[in-house]
Parts: sequence; C-alpha cells; structure tokens
Amino acid sequence: MKNNRAFLRIEMLIAVCVIALLAIPIISGSRSSTAEACWSYLRIECFEQNAPLWPWCMPSGSGRCWRFNPNPANPNAWGIQDQYYSVRMQSLCGDGDIHSLWCMGEPGTDDPRFDVYPAGLNTYVTYGPLNLTNQQYAQVQFSLFFRNNLDIQDTICWGADSVFTLATTHIWVDSVFSGQTEEGWRTFTMDLSDLYRNVATRDSVSALGRPAVYVYWWFRADADQFRDVGAFIDDVIIAVDDGTLDLRADGIEVRDASGDSYPTRIETGDYIRARLLWSTCSGGTPYYPDFHATLYLDDDIVFDSVMTGVPQDATFNWLSDSILVTETGDHSFNFVLDPIGEVAEVLENNNTESIPFTAYPPNTPPTFEWIAPSTDTLETTSGIALLSWILSDPDGEAHVTIHIDADTLECVGPIVPRTINRPETETPDTVNWSTTSFPGGAIRYLYAEYSDEFTQFCEYSPFPVLIRPAAAGENPNIPTSFSLNQNYPNPFNPETSIEFSLTRGGHTTLKVFDITGREVATLIDNELTPGNYESNFNAGINRPSGVYLYRLDAPEGSITKKMILMK
Repeated sequence: MKNNRAFLRIEMLIAVCVIALLAIPIISGSRSSTAEACWSYLRIECFEQNAPLWPWCMPSGSGRCWRFNPNPANPNAWGIQDQYYSVRMQSLCGDGDIHSLWCMGEPGTDDPRFDVYPAGLNTYVTYGPLNLTNQQYAQVQFSLFFRNNLDIQDTICWGADSVFTLATTHIWVDSVFSGQTEEGWRTFTMDLSDLYRNVATRDSVSALGRPAVYVYWWFRADADQFRDVGAFIDDVIIAVDDGTLDLRADGIEVRDASGDSYPTRIETGDYIRARLLWSTCSGGTPYYPDFHATLYLDDDIVFDSVMTGVPQDATFNWLSDSILVTETGDHSFNFVLDPIGEVAEVLENNNTESIPFTAYPPNTPPTFEWIAPSTDTLETTSGIALLSWILSDPDGEAHVTIHIDADTLECVGPIVPRTINRPETETPDTVNWSTTSFPGGAIRYLYAEYSDEFTQFCEYSPFPVLIRPAAAGENPNIPTSFSLNQNYPNPFNPETSIEFSLTRGGHTTLKVFDITGREVATLIDNELTPGNYESNFNAGINRPSGVYLYRLDAPEGSITKKMILMK
C-alpha cells in the first residue's frame, strides 16, 4: 500500500483518481553550492522559444529525451505553442520561456485552442531515460494547463515505466485524473519511489534503483468527443536525492545587548549577543538525525544544543543570550554545526562560521567647561569678545570647534574664526572673537562642538554675548581682503598649517586634492563669519610624496594653491 500519503495530498478524484500535491523544494540561490548534498536537478525543462525541434533527444546517456505517441511525425498530434504558458519558472528560465508543450488534439489542425480528440483516442508523451540506480529519492514536478473543462469521462494520468513505449501491462501510476476542472495552470508532483501498478489494490511500486526509467503523461478521450480539448505541460523539474544530507552555517554577526543593532565599539563591561544563521538543505529526508549546534566565545562554550527533529529545507535565525565582555583584546565567536559528526554529510566544510571582534578598555569621554563669557551679558570692547574654555580628555584625543548661534537650540551655526578642531590643553584655551560684523545690539550664543574618537557632544555657553556698536576710531578687526595664504611649512611632512581670510560670511569649504584632481581631504565645510582662519592638514603615513592642491571656496570666490609633501 502507498505510505504516508494521507497528509500530503488533496482528494480530487472522481471514482479512482488521486492527485499528489507534494511540493518539490526549490533550492534558493544561497544554497546552490550545496545542491549535490540533497536535491540535484537533472533537468528543468523550460520549453524556451530557442529550443531545438521537437521531439528530440540529447546525446546518449544524458537522461533527456522526449518521445510522442501516436505518430510523432504528425505535427498536429503534439506541438510547442505560445498561447498558454506558465510564468512560475521564468526566474530560472528567463524571458525566453514563453512556450509550453501541448499533447491533445485532432490530426488536421495545428491550433490547440480548437483541437478535439477523435473519440477513444490515446496519446502520451514520455521523458527519459533517468538513471535512478544510486538514488534514494526522486521526484518530478510539473504544471498542467487544461484549456477547457474536461469531460467527466476523459482521463489524464502520469507515472513512470521501464520502457519509453509504455508497456501497458506494467506501467507504474502516480495519479489518475478524471472529471471537470476549472481552466488554468495547476502544479503537481509525483514521487517516483511511491507509485502503484494496480488501481484497485494500490500496490506500492518504486522506480528507484533502476538504470532506465521513463516518466510519462497519458491522455485518453472517451467515446463521446465532448469537451476533449487541449491540455498543456510546462515547468518540468526532475529532481533526485542520493540520500545524503547537508547542514550549512550561513553567517554570524555580533550584536549589542538589545540584539537590534551592531555595536560601533565594544568595551569591557559591555553585554553583546551573537546572531546565528544556519539552514538545512531540501531533499527527500523529512527530518534530520539528532546533532549538536555549538557556539564558542574564543575557546569557551557559550551553548551546546542538541537539535532534534530538524526538518529539511529549513532556515534558522538565532540570537544568543547576552554575554558579558570581561577581557580586553581580540576575540571571536565560532559557531559549529554537528561538531562530532552525527550527521553523514557530503559537504563537511560548510558547517562553521566565525567572526572576530576587539574589546577595548572603557572609554572616558572628554569634558568641557566654559570660562568666558562669564556674565549675563558681555559688551565687547573695541569689537572684541574674549572666549575661553577648558577641554579635558584622559585619552588625549579630543578636539573642539566653537560656533555662533542666535539661540540655544539644535547646535546650528557658523564657526568662530581660529577655533576649528582646537585640541585640549593643560591650561584654559583663549580666542579673541571679532564681533564687528554683527549689528549693534545683537545677542549671540556660543556653543562648543567637542568629541573624541567615539563620542560627540554640544554644549552652549551659559551666558550670551551682547554686541554694541564699535566706537569711533575702534579697529573693527575684520580682514580687508579675501585671501588664501601659502601653507606653512612647505614642503611639509606630514602636517602643515593653512591660513585664510574672509571679508564676507557664508558657506565655506577648504579641500585638498592630489595632482590628478582627486579629493583626498575636506578640512572645512561649514558656515563661517568674516575673519581670519587657520586649519591644519595631516597627510598621514601612507600618502605618497608629491604635489598637492588646496582650494578655498567661499561666497567671495575660489582660490587654489600648491603645496609639496616630501618624505
């Protein structure tokens, strides 16, 4: 008797017909490298428009040959047509898959939309031979299109045989379909290990282990010639499995304690998690034998799970529990499927995934303190406001840039001249800020944008600056011309200073280019007020010696100069 069919089929028969609806698992692109360990596709038949003349055979032993009966020389008994075709496989077959195979029609016409069988006619198509000598599983998936409703007595069946001419005394049947159905494409699957020979007893027959097996589709019309109209075959997939299995570790990631994002920096005392991706291949085995799945942090086991009842064609996305990082230095997560070889696999070299990461000592962020302005309002003397602050960083990597704002919202505003990326100092840092470009009575707030390698902050001064008009004879301290000075020193290695002056405020950029015009650094890209500015360029240790260009773009125009890096 046929086994295990009850939960895998849909009853669609009138009298003695059963249609098996097992879906052949299609191995996705990410698993194509392991297809030989589970399902192997002997053929995906697309019936493309560029296919050779039908019926035809590939070279001997290729396992691909189509034959037709009755008389295959009669082009009206079968054909390739483009009126009805399935689009399910076009992702594999491409846009050329706009044909299907039709095999029901009356000799004398070549249009399957109007073909009608002579009463009582039998016709069939066979495909093969398939060598199933060493296969443990074999399936054939295909699509059928019924052009019009079938007569209740018309019959379509499919199965396999040991000869391509269909010896009717010993053909092996998978399903027999009779009766009316809605027009359209339907997909079916036959299991070549679970066929039958006797309709009444359903005796179980397997085509496995045989060196030559032919798949067939058999169409039989009854005696009344009613509704015996064309049917079409497309999307034929021949798949075999030699019984081997494959587990695949598909990836590993380091996540933060929430598991939702990637940490930009891992420090001792942090909690992290491992995200693990793995899968099983699609084949004839419903469930895998028990095996272990193990996650290591360096040489220590984080978890070791015994996997039971894992199904075929399954994808897993695991997130480990939180793990405390206790030691600085280089570490790695290592994920291993089946570490002690409980599952016999064809591919044993794709069961491991690793990812390195580095744990750093806890970073102490920089601190910033405003010293001046230190009163509620500061009326500038001679158009000059004194700004002063203290920037501290235990790691010695912090820098600060002072900006001007009309309020204390959002930290948006132009840069105070000579305050770009100023490093920390042991004593308060001081800058004289010229305010004469602002209207008398204006109030401006200062804010410090300071950061180290890992953190960034914004802090407004606690007191604003009240700007009064300059008295007669006072020096406004505003440059009289737009200029870009020659860098100093020049030649340089590896750092040099660039000074420039603005007589008008606005968006300003200062960039460095190599001699070919490729941009290598952006030193300034911000809103600037009128004043004198200075910026530093560090070429680093890997940049080659040679001539470089630096260009100033401001509302007043553009200036470009050359400088020489000499190592």
